[in-house]
Amino acid sequence: MAIATYAMGCFWGSQDLFEGVPGVLATEVGFANGERDDVEEAVVFSGDAGHAEVVVVTYDERQIGYGDLLGLFWENHNPTGEQRSIVRSALIVHNDEQRCAAEASVAERRGGGARTTVEEAGRYWRASDGAQHYLARQRQAEAAE
Repeated sequence: MAIATYAMGCFWGSQDLFEGVPGVLATEVGFANGERDDVEEAVVFSGDAGHAEVVVVTYDERQIGYGDLLGLFWENHNPTGEQRSIVRSALIVHNDEQRCAAEASVAERRGGGARTTVEEAGRYWRASDGAQHYLARQRQAEAAE
């Protein structure tokens, strides 16, 4: 079992993307690498705290590799957009192997204008229960109507 963390815009869509991928065991959304210890959502969403919205993906390395997950990251968001602190494009790495793969993948895309950063995993705060699996819950509610 391994963990990968991605900042790729609004975390609701990111979580929804990774949820159905074979080999992905669990996902969770939250806030990573901020400069402040208080993570009240009002502070985080102000953009002043330096946090990024992220999806944390727990996966089975025997079924899917980090490189495969990187492919999904690149194919499913705009890495050339404005790098506002909370919705920036970033690969949050947990070990040297991830760092090497992440740095190589970013280098391949620099000519295309990618602004994605590679960041060491640091502070992480889980988002509220209401933010977890938000899009899936919305679809379920609509289907029940």
